[in-house]
Amino acid sequence: MRTSVVIIGAGHAGLAMSRCLAARSMDHVVLERGEVANSWK
Repeated sequence: MRTSVVIIGAGHAGLAMSRCLAARSMDHVVLERGEVANSWK
Protein backbone atom coordinates (compact mmCIF):
# COMPACT_ATOMS: atom_id res chain seq x y z
CA MET A 1 0.00 0.00 0.00
CA ARG A 2 1.26 3.49 -0.85
CA THR A 3 0.15 6.85 0.47
CA SER A 4 1.02 10.42 -0.41
CA VAL A 5 1.30 11.84 3.13
CA VAL A 6 2.21 10.38 6.52
CA ILE A 7 1.19 12.33 9.62
CA ILE A 8 3.11 11.37 12.74
CA GLY A 9 1.10 12.01 15.88
CA ALA A 10 -2.66 12.05 16.40
CA GLY A 11 -2.78 15.03 18.74
CA HIS A 12 -4.53 18.31 17.99
CA ALA A 13 -2.31 19.29 15.07
CA GLY A 14 -2.20 15.81 13.55
CA LEU A 15 -5.96 15.40 13.56
CA ALA A 16 -6.45 18.94 12.20
CA MET A 17 -4.02 18.22 9.36
CA SER A 18 -5.82 14.95 8.63
CA ARG A 19 -9.10 16.85 8.35
CA CYS A 20 -7.56 19.38 5.94
CA LEU A 21 -6.08 16.63 3.76
CA ALA A 22 -9.38 14.73 3.73
CA ALA A 23 -11.20 17.89 2.63
CA ARG A 24 -8.81 18.03 -0.35
CA SER A 25 -9.27 14.29 -1.05
CA MET A 26 -5.56 13.63 -0.45
CA ASP A 27 -4.47 10.11 0.42
CA HIS A 28 -2.89 10.07 3.89
CA VAL A 29 -2.35 8.02 7.03
CA VAL A 30 -2.05 9.10 10.68
CA LEU A 31 0.41 7.19 12.88
CA GLU A 32 0.19 7.23 16.68
CA ARG A 33 2.11 5.03 19.07
CA GLY A 34 -0.59 5.18 21.76
CA GLU A 35 -4.32 5.77 21.54
CA VAL A 36 -5.67 8.58 19.38
CA ALA A 37 -6.09 11.77 21.47
CA ASN A 38 -4.44 10.03 24.43
CA SER A 39 -2.69 13.18 25.66
CA TRP A 40 -5.89 15.21 26.04
CA LYS A 41 -8.54 12.65 27.05
